[in-house]
Amino acid sequence: MNSKVSIVVPVYGVEKYIERCARSLFTQTFGDIEYIFVNDCTKDSSMQVLEFVMKDYPARNVRIINKEKNEGLPQARKTGVLASTGDFIMHIDSDDWVEHDIVEKLYARAMEEVADMVYCDWVEEYEDRSVLFSQHPMSIENYYKSILGFKSFSYVWNRLTKRELYDGIEFPIPYMLEDFVITSQLVSKAMKVSLVQEPLNHYSKMNTGQSMSQEKRKQNMVQKVRNLYSVWNRLNTSSQMALFNAERNNMVYYMLSICLWDKIVTDIDQDVLKKLIKELKHLGISKMNTNTLLQQIVTKLYFGTSLYKLFK
Repeated sequence: MNSKVSIVVPVYGVEKYIERCARSLFTQTFGDIEYIFVNDCTKDSSMQVLEFVMKDYPARNVRIINKEKNEGLPQARKTGVLASTGDFIMHIDSDDWVEHDIVEKLYARAMEEVADMVYCDWVEEYEDRSVLFSQHPMSIENYYKSILGFKSFSYVWNRLTKRELYDGIEFPIPYMLEDFVITSQLVSKAMKVSLVQEPLNHYSKMNTGQSMSQEKRKQNMVQKVRNLYSVWNRLNTSSQMALFNAERNNMVYYMLSICLWDKIVTDIDQDVLKKLIKELKHLGISKMNTNTLLQQIVTKLYFGTSLYKLFK
């Protein structure tokens, strides 16, 4: 018999945080939950800590999937989705934690409004402070436009989504803009979304790991553009194509803003620069007259005036 809700939790390098996450999930007020923990070949003691916590909740329906190789967060989520049996799916990151009634409240709203997706507010948790993030209800059309235009957050971990929306969804292999890639596809297939205006998820900003190298940041910037283009291609043939096309300018603006924000572009090597320009050209940047001024500013300040011709 299928569960009403499946919660997918990828596990990697979270031995300091997994107990807090797991206990917040195992003490949910909603009973019919399938918990799927995906071990993405973690090298620390995260799984041992999880198994220790599980002993305190023997009645919970818990499944552990051990991947054969580490493939990153999006593919771990995909593994969990494919193994799940719930009518609805939630994703929770293993260094975060949730309020004990998050599933009950999101599921109740989904039933009440016959919603395909229900999302909620959240709190970002730092070492020395907590920051509340609140949202406003929107129609499905406006929410979709807001997601595509990067005006609304597209996190996957603050929402409950009908299982069938995941049919045919693309999970990116490199995890740049992975939440946007997934959520934009889900919202494009939803008929109704609903917002619970309560902070029910705690997003940890304390597990930042090691600083990223300059070379990695350069490659990641290119990958962000590439993943955005994959969304562009996929959604441009969806039933929401008209709304999608209306937001394409904002998508390009966003990618250019990444270039502006990341000052590392000023000393980017030629090979990476060529890759970046190639990906930006895929987005149709040279065909969009409304972006000409911003395009010139970006290329002159960060690519050099002589490189402007490469966009043409």
